Amino acid sequence: MFNVFRMHMYRVSRSRSTYILAGLMFVFLLLTFGLAFIIFDDPLGLNVTQAFMTANGSAATISPAVLHRFFIQSNDSVIILLTIFGVLLTYSDFSKGFVKNTYSMFEHKSKLVLAKWGALVACVTVTYVALSLLGLGLGALLRSFEPGEWDAYLRSFVVVYICLVSMLTLVFMITSLFKSPVGGMVIGLIIATGIFQTLEQLIDLLIAKLSGADMEAALEGMLGMGSGEKIFRISDYCLDNVYLSYSASMGNADTIRTIVVALVYMALALGLTMLLSEKKDVRC
Repeated sequence: MFNVFRMHMYRVSRSRSTYILAGLMFVFLLLTFGLAFIIFDDPLGLNVTQAFMTANGSAATISPAVLHRFFIQSNDSVIILLTIFGVLLTYSDFSKGFVKNTYSMFEHKSKLVLAKWGALVACVTVTYVALSLLGLGLGALLRSFEPGEWDAYLRSFVVVYICLVSMLTLVFMITSLFKSPVGGMVIGLIIATGIFQTLEQLIDLLIAKLSGADMEAALEGMLGMGSGEKIFRISDYCLDNVYLSYSASMGNADTIRTIVVALVYMALALGLTMLLSEKKDVRC
């Protein structure tokens, strides 16, 4: 199984698409830094800093955790490009018919799935760490960046990483299941654009309305404001929503719930992919 893992890592290192996606990721991170510079330093005198801080309830400076959310978590290009990479890696065996050779070499095909998933996780981990360090480096160039509260940053770093791996595992499952790159890429685009999150929140409001709950409290809870009655929200257990709405300022209960939801989705997606791979027929 380790040899299969090494094979996938070798193919990734030799693939032209890997370096194209890495270059695009770097470009988009620089563009995000330019946006951050305009917002927080306001060199053009647009008076957007005060409006941004008021809307986000932040102080005049940004902490490493807020910077991490701005550069990684709220950056749609990260999800989109990682999704494209995950689909290309997952689908490469099927597109070239090479999967017929590898699957015939082992009695239990689930080990091959686990090796390919391990290669995907390794690549995502390297990319995530590199982007995080680069984001901190670019953040150091902002006069509004105030290093500190590293415990909150570390918590955010771990939670966002687990959610990203979980979402890529879901893309991995969909691509493996349908033997097509379309499904996984569509899922990534839908998550990045927040379409699923909007639908889930509309369902939350409908449930609150039907249950006779206070709609004002429901809206405040959806926006992360207020401390009224606890209302059941289906979006609290949807992977895309817990990723997009997570903040380092959340309490321990919400942080643990986010981690558990991500791990459950990851385990189910990977387990289903391994289970389906044990079928005798291998189609390309």
